[in-house]
Amino acid sequence: MLILAFNRSKSINFGCGNLKLKNALNLDCDKKVNPDFIWDLEKLPLPFKDKEFYTAFCFDILEHLSHPKEFIKEVERVSKRSVWFCLNFDRAKENWFADVTHKTYLNWKIWKELFSSYFVFRFTPYDLVAVKF
Repeated sequence: MLILAFNRSKSINFGCGNLKLKNALNLDCDKKVNPDFIWDLEKLPLPFKDKEFYTAFCFDILEHLSHPKEFIKEVERVSKRSVWFCLNFDRAKENWFADVTHKTYLNWKIWKELFSSYFVFRFTPYDLVAVKF
């Protein structure tokens, strides 16, 4: 169902990095990854209309933001149908903090709190997904 909706609708991939989605607007702050749209996700509100995108994808970006709760609200504002947040977090806290681009520490407990109104699940103990339809 997700793939069908994604293929037929306007979608956005926030913080795409090198993971470009074929039928989506791929957004990133790094010009070097050649995104479709350049935007710093720390700048809110997002430059899109309410419900502009049918589906929004956010892969491994929340830990790079100072205010993930506010960002989540903005993603929900610009999304019409579904929102997907995915996170792969490091097992060791010290390894996580070694990445200088990380601004917010996330673990399973924090993830569940951030996404209390979402369907939340784990693929592995370190791969987390939150989905809202």
